[in-house]
Amino acid sequence: MDAFSWLEDGNIPELIISDLQMPYFDGQSFVKNVKISGLFRDIPIIMLSAAHDLEVQVSKMPFQVDAYMPKPFNPTSLKSAINQVLNIYDPSHSK
Repeated sequence: MDAFSWLEDGNIPELIISDLQMPYFDGQSFVKNVKISGLFRDIPIIMLSAAHDLEVQVSKMPFQVDAYMPKPFNPTSLKSAINQVLNIYDPSHSK
């Protein structure tokens, strides 16, 4: 809920990293609400989760995420995934 409030305040991030399991909003609902929004639908999303069936859950989402990663994750692997996703959306991006 805080993330949507932050977005609605006019903040447009380059990337959203979210967990599949959240206290008030599940990851599927979060992704759906971001992707149906006119302002936020083009923001890439990386989904994290400790769920044992993460790949299955992501594949059943009505809207596609750009990457997903099981928890616990290696920070270097997450950084690599971030760079890959950002390079897809903006090929001039390289960090």
